[in-house]
Amino acid sequence: MLELLWDVKKKGMPKVGFVGFGVSCRGVYEALRGELTGAVTRVRSKTPTDVPEGLSAVFGEKYLDRIGEDILVISPGIRHDLPPLLEAAERGCILSSDADLFFRRSERNVFAVTGSDGKSTTVSLAGHLLRCGGRFPSVSVCGNIGLPFCQAAVQNAEGGAFCAELSSFMLQDLSPRSKRAVITNLTPNHADWHLSPDEYREAKLGVFKNTEEPVGNADQPEVLPKGGCYALFSVKLDVRELSRRADVLYTLKDGFIQRNGEDLLPLSGLSLSGESGVKNTLAALCLTEGYIEKEILPSACGSFSPLPHRAECVATVAGVKFADSSIDSTPSRTAATLRGYESGVWLLLGGRGKNVSLDPLFPEIALRCRGAILFGEIAKEAKEFLESRRKDLPKPFPVVVTERMADAVRAAAAMAEPGDTVLLSPAATSFDEFKNYEERGISFRRTVEALSL
Repeated sequence: MLELLWDVKKKGMPKVGFVGFGVSCRGVYEALRGELTGAVTRVRSKTPTDVPEGLSAVFGEKYLDRIGEDILVISPGIRHDLPPLLEAAERGCILSSDADLFFRRSERNVFAVTGSDGKSTTVSLAGHLLRCGGRFPSVSVCGNIGLPFCQAAVQNAEGGAFCAELSSFMLQDLSPRSKRAVITNLTPNHADWHLSPDEYREAKLGVFKNTEEPVGNADQPEVLPKGGCYALFSVKLDVRELSRRADVLYTLKDGFIQRNGEDLLPLSGLSLSGESGVKNTLAALCLTEGYIEKEILPSACGSFSPLPHRAECVATVAGVKFADSSIDSTPSRTAATLRGYESGVWLLLGGRGKNVSLDPLFPEIALRCRGAILFGEIAKEAKEFLESRRKDLPKPFPVVVTERMADAVRAAAAMAEPGDTVLLSPAATSFDEFKNYEERGISFRRTVEALSL
């Protein structure tokens, strides 16, 4: 793949550097190991990390000093406009990434998904539907979930399909080519990384720049592609309101998913439930339209296994349900999860905030929660937020602050009664206490399991 970047007329092997060495860059290294034979290869990382034998490394605050590489493969969470990287680019260094290397080959069948919430579920369900449809020799779910892009490209059979999850970090410096693309939704997010809400929105809209058949969420017209859509979905609008705007329309009516106004699937038969689950299903159906027979859809949509850490009931202890939705790292995502519950929720909220408002949470907390147990770096901010609105909360409404998530679980368990739900839906990232949301979810499950011992 490096020949796509490096002028083959130049003599010698390029000097290749990896900026950051997480899942993405390690995937590139594994995929390109053969092509890197004989190349001078270096890892640059602010924090020390394990480096394969034969690679040099630069760690610490000065990890971007004295860049002499010809190509830098950059981790998604590192901005390409950092001054040392811009200076290197001006000297002729090529700034690339796992996603950039993948999308430089345009002949692939790519079904691209981005959005603030629901990306992983939508892209995984789309992959499941394509496999059930049997039109492709292989189907890879890749990118922000599943395999890194370059590893997926190496492993996938010729003519296979790729269901690609793209974050705003990836899209910031990318205009991916795809067969179809969708933005699941857009809510405030990553204000701690993007320079402005407009930059975040424009990064997401970049998914449509080079797609053949855009798929749009008609409930959010501000993120519809400017040139029109191949397919539209909505949980709010009637098919008559969409009929002149796309070739394929997925809507809801009387407990059914409808395609172009005709009943297609009963909502009761879906493996994904709740508002978010139905939206994700509609988006996946639009993405895979025409690649799976109508007769297969009921069994395909019913046999999909929901991803872990998404409102997943992990145990019932003394009549109290404990649900893990550790994936919920934004207030809007937590609000959407809460809408799946009627009442009786003890909300575990905490972690490291993204510098976004907690306002979207309040109506759902006031309507559905019995109390809130706060933990981590955001606990003080969240307590002040809830206390300032105390008059609009149910009475009584305990607001408890703990240091760590495990303490929050135990505090909630002590207050909850049979029939209640203790819900981990943190509305914040995990990085103050855990490596990622998966580790946070696993820790939650283990803490809950210890309650019953």
